[in-house]
Amino acid sequence: MKNGNLLLGLVLGAAVGAAVTYVLATDKKEEILDAITDGYNKVKDSVKDAVAKIKGDAAELAE
Repeated sequence: MKNGNLLLGLVLGAAVGAAVTYVLATDKKEEILDAITDGYNKVKDSVKDAVAKIKGDAAELAE
């Protein structure tokens, strides 16, 4: 399984590298960076909500 994780890491690293290169080379980098930032913020908020729900559920179970 370690080889599978290594391969996945290499593929993800290559994809991120290609994406960064594309963003830096394009004329629309501000638009792309804004879209990435918006997506990141949405994911961050979703994770915060999920963590708060899990903490609340765990507190209910502990009672």
